[in-house]
Amino acid sequence: MIVSVLLILSCFFLFFYLIVRWCKRRGLQLTTTQIGVAFALRTLLGLAYGYIFLTYFGGDDTWYFHNGSLEEQEKLIKDPLQFFADLGPGKIFRLYPEFSVAWYYYLSDLEFFLLTKPMAIFNFISQGNYYVNSVLFNFIGFWGQIWLFRLFVSEFPAKRTPVFIAVFLIPGIVFWLSGIRGDGLLVFFLALVLVKFRDWIHDRRTWSIIGVLIGLAGIVILRSMLLPVLLPALIAWWIAVRKRLPLFKVVLIVYGSCLVVFFASALFSPNKNLPQVVVNRQASFMKLRAKSKFELDTLQPNFLSFAKVLPQAVNNTFLRPYAWEARGAFQWAAAAQTFLLVILLVLCFLKPDPNWKNYLLHPLVFCLLLFATALYVFIGYAIPFPGAIIRYKIPAEIFFFLTAFMLIDWRNRFKLK
Repeated sequence: MIVSVLLILSCFFLFFYLIVRWCKRRGLQLTTTQIGVAFALRTLLGLAYGYIFLTYFGGDDTWYFHNGSLEEQEKLIKDPLQFFADLGPGKIFRLYPEFSVAWYYYLSDLEFFLLTKPMAIFNFISQGNYYVNSVLFNFIGFWGQIWLFRLFVSEFPAKRTPVFIAVFLIPGIVFWLSGIRGDGLLVFFLALVLVKFRDWIHDRRTWSIIGVLIGLAGIVILRSMLLPVLLPALIAWWIAVRKRLPLFKVVLIVYGSCLVVFFASALFSPNKNLPQVVVNRQASFMKLRAKSKFELDTLQPNFLSFAKVLPQAVNNTFLRPYAWEARGAFQWAAAAQTFLLVILLVLCFLKPDPNWKNYLLHPLVFCLLLFATALYVFIGYAIPFPGAIIRYKIPAEIFFFLTAFMLIDWRNRFKLK
């Protein structure tokens, strides 16, 4: 017990020191205190995450990945060649001749290895302790938050403190990012895509596009459904900035074209088309069992069915769980977080920043809002379970909070710089 605590503290302070050094060298507008508070919050919530899921939920995926890292450590010791050979696609594609099936299982394996193999190496230091591994995992994932902060502060330096709060200090968001599972790494790769995509828009350097491709690869491995939702936002952002075209015109053309292609694909193949992909995703979730489930009508691969189910999809992700229907601490916390976001949106109308239009209509902000909205709607169409919805919508929820915090006049109304 004492050794584990010492290891946790040693790793925390080592990683904290490395983060501070990097931020100072890069001139990032984060004070040592801010870094300490933010990293401590994420680390503590990560430790709590592991304890809660072990004590009350029998371990869940987070302990499954930890136990997998122990098995990978044994493999590294006994058969190091196989440890690295696992990353190749050959075995999976030999087992499953059909490409789509083999690709699905290969991505599933890569997600498992992406989480377990780095921890397998770190297990030699952590002695296989989950909580020590959690500190390492959150050190890696914390860079995603740092990159998001850097991205928004570079565009909106006057909003440094509101951006810091939105990125680092929303407990519900940080909690779900802190567990040893794919969510924390997903935001890590998403932030990498965004910060490097911005760099590429402005400097067109090869290293920037390489960073974008690495981030996109990570997204495909961890949650491939995010990619088709993200790409239209990136395309619209690039066109609006590089071609200097009116933002609304660009958005209408890009998103209008995407909608036409999405539903028109059903005309070419009744079985293999884009609406059918969403229908199949919903059907796979409908087969699962959970203690609580939202009402969600069955989708059909046509425009009228999607239009009919849209109100349910929007309600389930944007507003639910309502406070009076919440079951358990996680749903109560999600309801409270939704209420907080509603309060912030009200403040956007009551106490708007004098430059709110410039912030809202900035290509970065507006396109990421469209991405967040599209992801919410997609999740609402596919997933009927509140527990999964709460976790899956985190990458989008960050941008709703970021936008709301930026649009409020904190400086003059609340004396917050």
